[in-house]
Amino acid sequence: MGARGRVAAAIMVFVLCGCVGEPQKRADSKVKVPLDLSGEDHYRMAVVAYKKVVELQKKREEAKTLPERRRIEGLLDFQWEAYRKHLEKAEAALGNDLRVKMLRGAYWFLKGENEKALAVYEGVIAADDGVATAHYMRARCLLRLGRLREAKAACEKSLERAPEYRPAAMLLVEIERRIAASHP
Repeated sequence: MGARGRVAAAIMVFVLCGCVGEPQKRADSKVKVPLDLSGEDHYRMAVVAYKKVVELQKKREEAKTLPERRRIEGLLDFQWEAYRKHLEKAEAALGNDLRVKMLRGAYWFLKGENEKALAVYEGVIAADDGVATAHYMRARCLLRLGRLREAKAACEKSLERAPEYRPAAMLLVEIERRIAASHP
């Protein structure tokens, strides 16, 4: 088979497996969320989808070929939609549950919607100032927004609440390094 034949075969594979078209429409048509699940079940399913999204984002970054990257993006579209749908069902059923709010913040953070994620984490902190992870994620949002001093203060609050929380300690070192670099 010549080069044209291989290209034609590759195109047919993409068409037949549904790897072409608008990603959101492909995902919407495939993700079916059972209606008889409890709010806790939807929460757990959203957590599973969150973990899968994080895993697939890493794989996409490591993909060596365009077809591999496209295949991973198709899977990622599906997981994003599952995450969104289960999260919405969990929010509707569980209301102001802080675990669900933290998961909503993670959704916006992974989507790169830092202002929205920041607002969610600030809401969690307003409800319970003792959630070290909320302070840590607030610090990450502030860092992405370039608000270094506020990020440092949030990270320090996270460490006050959980001194052994290694991600916060590592983030604090990074923030301090950036602050030092911005003021030579």
